Amino acid sequence: NVAVMGPAAVHPEYRGNYFLNEMGKLHIQIIKEAGYGHICCTVSPFNYPSLNFLMSQGFVIRRIKYKFNNLLRCIMHLNIFDEAKRTPIQYI
Repeated sequence: NVAVMGPAAVHPEYRGNYFLNEMGKLHIQIIKEAGYGHICCTVSPFNYPSLNFLMSQGFVIRRIKYKFNNLLRCIMHLNIFDEAKRTPIQYI
């Protein structure tokens, strides 16, 4: 019932065009349609674009710990079933 969302990257020439947001929304939609109820992922606390996107989709930071060869990571969680708490930020 838990899906782990892996890393996504945007080529440096195309950054700033919200491609990460579009890919992430599509990943969340596919995971939801597959019947999963929870999504977990890890992200660097210094990767502000990724953190901003994840939190705008309703992800919460469950823990900050050292992982992957002693790198600091935020462990993020989204409960897909709890739609009331999912209030995505609208970008202008």
